[in-house]
Amino acid sequence: MPYLALKVNESNNVVTYYEGFEGELLKYTADSLNFTTQIHWMDLEEINESFNDTGLIFKEIFSKSADFAIGAFYYKPNLNETSPYSQTTYYYLSYTYLVANVFNTYSPYEKIAYPFHLQLWYLIGLILTLSSLLILGCEASQRWRKLRNFIIGENNHMPQYHLYTLALGATVSSAQLPRYNFARFLLACWLLTTIVIRSAYQSGMYEMLRNNKHRNPPQTIADVIKQDYVILLKGYHKSLLSILPDMKKVREVNESLVDAFPQLAEANERTAAFTQYEYFGYLGKTNLATWRKLHLVNERIYTQQLTMYVRSQSYLVTELNARISNAQYFGFINHWVNKYFGRPTNAVGKFHQSNSTQTNILSINELGAVFMILLWLHLAAVGVFVMELLWHRYEAMVQRWAIKNRFFASLAVVVSNFTEHHN
Repeated sequence: MPYLALKVNESNNVVTYYEGFEGELLKYTADSLNFTTQIHWMDLEEINESFNDTGLIFKEIFSKSADFAIGAFYYKPNLNETSPYSQTTYYYLSYTYLVANVFNTYSPYEKIAYPFHLQLWYLIGLILTLSSLLILGCEASQRWRKLRNFIIGENNHMPQYHLYTLALGATVSSAQLPRYNFARFLLACWLLTTIVIRSAYQSGMYEMLRNNKHRNPPQTIADVIKQDYVILLKGYHKSLLSILPDMKKVREVNESLVDAFPQLAEANERTAAFTQYEYFGYLGKTNLATWRKLHLVNERIYTQQLTMYVRSQSYLVTELNARISNAQYFGFINHWVNKYFGRPTNAVGKFHQSNSTQTNILSINELGAVFMILLWLHLAAVGVFVMELLWHRYEAMVQRWAIKNRFFASLAVVVSNFTEHHN
């Protein structure tokens, strides 16, 4: 899979049905030409010989009464007349990509902070800190009372509280709205600014949770090589060593790529593998959990046209070409492609799900930071509650101690006023 898989009746050794992209094409061709199919499975040695440009293995296969060979073989436009086989027109254009495991994932807290750059978070924190200090200074000094009313509003008895609640989307009661136009102007600016920031944050967070983004996946083959990925190679992909000589960490894969994908996804080091897109798309259809742990590098390496091989100068070339043209014209090829492995939507090879009703269900790990932050906020609220209890019990003693220092005296007045209004 995804090219060909058969189910054989063990009692009479008869193929009951075909699966896979080329399996569907084989069944369609056999039905159209009224063929009875008898499969000759190539062994590992024959498969390896099929990558040899001489093509002598096909001469041996066709001598065993095989009529044509199917198996994701390449179309070779410059095939010479002495070749032991002929070929049909190609019926599918295959893409070769580099698939890397997603090694560096975001932590739960980094996901919460994902929508904004770190510099923007610093700027937001700086604005909130300066605003809090301005309010604290205006509240602490009686000489700044007039300035406090002009900036904050004389009816706003809890400016520090409103500063943060308005930023989170809460409202202010009409009784506490400022009377001066300048204070109202500042309030309107704060409302407009925070609503834009909240909307941008919600949009970025939705994108993070829906698309399951990860930290800095490699976008090009050069990025993969630069980040010292171990590159898995199999079969004819070994020829890429001469094309990409910068590959230093190379490991050969013995099993099929479909079987190697789970190992690639669970690897404890940065690992990548060259593969046809069909295998990657088939994985997305059959094992979505593993597929999500892999990243398709945007840069396409090369394309290859798939074709059937037949006996040299065989009349079947014309017959098979007619069936391939019919399958392409009536949309069977596209149907089989979408059924088994989908197709890249563009040159960067994004995966297209044919089942549009499929949903991306969020797990507790993806939302873990939300629950942790709620837990820390509840613990902080309990701490503030305990502090208020202690403040009311030892308020007189604290005020006598604070009166010795003007700063602590002003702070005590602010806290006392805040607790009275809060109560």
